[in-house]
Amino acid sequence: MFILDAHYSTLTGRGVHEDVLHFCREELLADNYFHAVLEATKSLAEKLRDKTGLVEDGAVLVDRALGGTTPIIVVNTFRSESEKSEQKGFVMLCKGTAADDISINAITAT
Repeated sequence: MFILDAHYSTLTGRGVHEDVLHFCREELLADNYFHAVLEATKSLAEKLRDKTGLVEDGAVLVDRALGGTTPIIVVNTFRSESEKSEQKGFVMLCKGTAADDISINAITAT
């Protein structure tokens, strides 16, 4: 139990978000970082669904939740062109994460 507590303390001390610890705890404690990243990417879709009530997945989910001219979730005040550009960049990052999740799942399923 001490090792578990020490790992947890180290991770929280480094500012690891509580959602990462929730979704990736087992993998992080086993020093399995490849699968920890995989679980973190899966958690993004779940978090978007929880916050929006949407049921889609992948790029469609990201577009509906974060994209367009009136996103459901914004990462800033979404007023200036710079902030809108930042939102678009965040959408692209999330889409890349969703695509990586799909690709990794296809690779690990074989």
